Amino acid sequence: MVDDANTAAEPRKVSAAIVEELAARVRSGVYEVGSFYPSERELCEEFGVGRPSIREALIGLQRMGLADLSPRQRPRVTKPTPQNIIRELTSAARFILDQPEGFAHFEQVRSFIEVSLARHAASHASNAQIARLAYALERNQATIGQETSFVESDVAFHRALAETAGNPIIVAMHDAFVEWLIMQRPENVDVEDRNRRSYADHKEIFDAVLRHDPDRAAAAMQRHMDNAYALYMADIHAATLR
Repeated sequence: MVDDANTAAEPRKVSAAIVEELAARVRSGVYEVGSFYPSERELCEEFGVGRPSIREALIGLQRMGLADLSPRQRPRVTKPTPQNIIRELTSAARFILDQPEGFAHFEQVRSFIEVSLARHAASHASNAQIARLAYALERNQATIGQETSFVESDVAFHRALAETAGNPIIVAMHDAFVEWLIMQRPENVDVEDRNRRSYADHKEIFDAVLRHDPDRAAAAMQRHMDNAYALYMADIHAATLR
């Protein structure tokens, strides 16, 4: 039982102890994934605390990816995934993006990841993965001048590259960066020229991967990321002058 004597003064400490205990039960199999946690009333009785502490604990479990808190249902035991863990960072990411250097810092991180992925793909991508990358490149070329479709095919090309690592955390990070960064970029009036330049960068990256040349692939991706950031900054500057 959790000591609730100081619940009013230290509610977070009490709920943290409950989170630790319930999470341990999930890890040990006492609570199986897909099953329901005990009701709030049962948990209150077991731990000797009030509903606020239990509800705070359940929210803590949700943040860990261990609970699904659907309305009008008992909390269900879930298994953490890279997607829901990274999704919990979205609010913090958006706050950081609002800071003066926030976008630049996120772009730097994304650049490190993308350059590493290009190098890895050139060294390790299978024939099937290269074929998926080729298909994404074809779609990218076919959508030049169609801004919404081009952005989607652009994202698909980079996601196909991320998938070559065979790591779900990297794919989840890619998807998060798409949400946090790419979709926030301002629209540009010279869509077709911008699309063609981006496609040319993608083709250079793909050609290096196809030739299994990791140094060339990394260099091509770095140029692509630098170009994208420079164009973004130019768009921001132009937007402030309108």
